[in-house]
Amino acid sequence: MSKSIAILTSSRADFGIYLPLLNLLKKEASFDLKLIVFGTHLSKLHGHTVDEIIAEGFNADYKLFAEITNNRAEDIANNYAEYTQLFSTFWANNKFDLVLALGDRFEMAAAVLAGIPYNINFGHLHAGETTLGAIDNIYRHCITLASSICFTSTQMYSDRVHQLVEATVPVINVGALSLDGLEKLELPSKEDLSKKFKLDFSKPLIMVVFHPETVESNKNESYILEVLKAIELMPEYAFAINMPNADTGADIIRKAILDFKNKHADNQSISVIEHFGKRNYFACLKHASLLIGNSSSGIIEAASFNKHVVNMGNRQKGRAKSENTKDCAIDYKEIINLSRELIKLGNYSGQNIYKKEKSAAEEIIKTLKTF
Repeated sequence: MSKSIAILTSSRADFGIYLPLLNLLKKEASFDLKLIVFGTHLSKLHGHTVDEIIAEGFNADYKLFAEITNNRAEDIANNYAEYTQLFSTFWANNKFDLVLALGDRFEMAAAVLAGIPYNINFGHLHAGETTLGAIDNIYRHCITLASSICFTSTQMYSDRVHQLVEATVPVINVGALSLDGLEKLELPSKEDLSKKFKLDFSKPLIMVVFHPETVESNKNESYILEVLKAIELMPEYAFAINMPNADTGADIIRKAILDFKNKHADNQSISVIEHFGKRNYFACLKHASLLIGNSSSGIIEAASFNKHVVNMGNRQKGRAKSENTKDCAIDYKEIINLSRELIKLGNYSGQNIYKKEKSAAEEIIKTLKTF
């Protein structure tokens, strides 16, 4: 008899990470796979990325949606409450052997915590990580505490989960799921990227991925202005600026980026991207000269593409980092100096501490078969 496995996916970010696992689960006759799709996947404002799920050959088996139009604290709190209510009804009417949740977003926490009274078995991927500059840190640990099994990306995070759950649930270090199969992934060329996203590869390209700091959200406007000033003062490089996730304070960052782009509308070396998609994002990372910002992709994935990273501020503070990642304050002078210094080094040739010899997806499936 097959085990019913449900996957909670709320955003473009977690779906891209899940993908290696989803592709293997789909082939396993011993699992009945269902996708529970919610969050920004179903928002036209955020690209309606449920279409990507369908394009990858998966079904959106269940859809739960509460629109969020702004990213103020009260909007996030209200959206959290709406998802708690939606999932309360959902868990009352749907049962699975195990439900997998990934990461730390607020709507993911709402979905999981609503399942506690129903004794839903949750499995948490990327448990135990720490991001002191983001309130996601709290959501992540709440998901861990509500889970029946946890999968981590390093031994340090396994140790932290053991501290949280006091050895009451299994904790398995499988490495970072997003790194599975990167060497086999067919990625678009520079020419394809340039045509589709208007990227300028005539100069060294810098990827910019900057999200709000949700602990000190009152500083986000000054932070993004420092980042944009640094970009303005590095005309020798081209830039691919990614729009932020739907976190508290993201609207401030989105507006600043769009105003900046309009100000430099004639500058073909500055591109703003609403949503790359996994393959295009990784392709851009492969062909770029540097990644700057405060994204987890700089911490986890960039080293596997041999890229150095300028990690700004406190959003990722507390996360284990490979030697390719260098920290700096969100100050335009520091950003400029460190960016130029790291580009001069060329490609990073060291290890990625999140990459294990065995496939993370295969290790997870092996565990699920006996769980």
